[in-house]
Amino acid sequence: MRRHVALWLLIWTVGAFAFLSGCGEGENTLEDQHKGKGQLESSQSETITLYSGAYGAYLKDLVAAYNQESEHYEIVVQTCGEGEDIQTFRNRVQAELSAGDGPDLLDVYALQNLDYMPYAQKGFLLELTEVMKDVGGEIPEKVMACNRWEDGVYGLPSSFYLSGLLYVQELNVTGEEWNAQRCMQALEDGNTPYFCARIWNFNAQDMGNYILSLLGVGREGIQLYVDEREGTCHFDSTEFKQMLSFAKEHLDDGGGDAREKMLNGEAFFSEWNFGSFRHFWEASLKYQGKQKYIGYPSPKGEVYGVRARGLYVNARTEHLEGVKDFLAFVLSDQEQEKIVSSQDGYFPARLDILQKIWEEAKKEVSDDTWYVTDAKGEIQYKPRRMTQEEEQIFWHMLDCSVPFYYQNAIDDIVCEETPLYFTGEKGADEVAKAVQSRVQNYLNER
Repeated sequence: MRRHVALWLLIWTVGAFAFLSGCGEGENTLEDQHKGKGQLESSQSETITLYSGAYGAYLKDLVAAYNQESEHYEIVVQTCGEGEDIQTFRNRVQAELSAGDGPDLLDVYALQNLDYMPYAQKGFLLELTEVMKDVGGEIPEKVMACNRWEDGVYGLPSSFYLSGLLYVQELNVTGEEWNAQRCMQALEDGNTPYFCARIWNFNAQDMGNYILSLLGVGREGIQLYVDEREGTCHFDSTEFKQMLSFAKEHLDDGGGDAREKMLNGEAFFSEWNFGSFRHFWEASLKYQGKQKYIGYPSPKGEVYGVRARGLYVNARTEHLEGVKDFLAFVLSDQEQEKIVSSQDGYFPARLDILQKIWEEAKKEVSDDTWYVTDAKGEIQYKPRRMTQEEEQIFWHMLDCSVPFYYQNAIDDIVCEETPLYFTGEKGADEVAKAVQSRVQNYLNER
């Protein structure tokens, strides 16, 4: 499993896991999700099929609400069949689309490697610019970019989250100056042993690769040492070998409380996801209000990552009007506001709803009780009002964001070639040469 996907699953929240529940929840065949529909019988409704590789709480509730309300269309969901694992399911989905068949709608978890681009390139997905005009609802361009390929839009985002770096030590640098060299220098200036605290089940090789990723190596949207437009790479450079050495020197493969390592100056950074207000609350709670945020370093300055949760339309659907009706429901006021109230790890995609919830969050606070878990156990806390500063930070993050995709062949190559360096079985020259050769071959063949 790639390190980005592995880490995302590790550090993500309980709410997000509800969405990423995968196959095997009983929805094994095409079945009716209809529950007490309006005046029409199910047999009189036009069926819209949706293939999902992660039919969790969010999508279940969404489909149930739509089927309850709609009088003319019904969403029918298919996940893994009996005895079918997720990869076999995705293979079947791809084969159906290749044959000109398949569902009307798909979620990203039904796609190979969670990557829509190959499907768009092959003409399997409908370009949605005109559909979006009918569906309505303005979505921030940075979120729309998650599903852009060339000049087209191939997915409708319903929600999104951002990610970046959190720190508590002094860091005298502007966002425009923030690159890998300045990031590494920060540890030297602060005499900090670890770049970040160890992820609980990562070994030394995993942590070394993780540091490389946070510095921009193999990171989609940054791709340090790669010029994709020119089709060249520079992993045989002195700079990359020095970065390998830095990652090996500053990786943490020990135990202990990650929060305490941050607070006592043993670790400098922590990667943090921002998908709801509670992620701001929890950061403030865990780091005693000392936390500050900055994006990932890149040659162009700081960048934050954005990942969108959304739906894709089969280019050969025969039920486009029904599809548009469902997509409009996805972006409706009631469904977008449900995302906020669920606090499941995503912000709603619609710009006006985003603006509205931030204004409300600065004025109102619920009576809910929330819990956050760390090495010392479970901490109970109450929500608080969001601050003007936090809202400014959020919009800054979104403005500086670039799409982070799950599939990344360059990252896969780096992850496969570097572990023997971090275990001491190979030298930096040998590893850099292997990475350079494989990445260049990939770029040449692409």
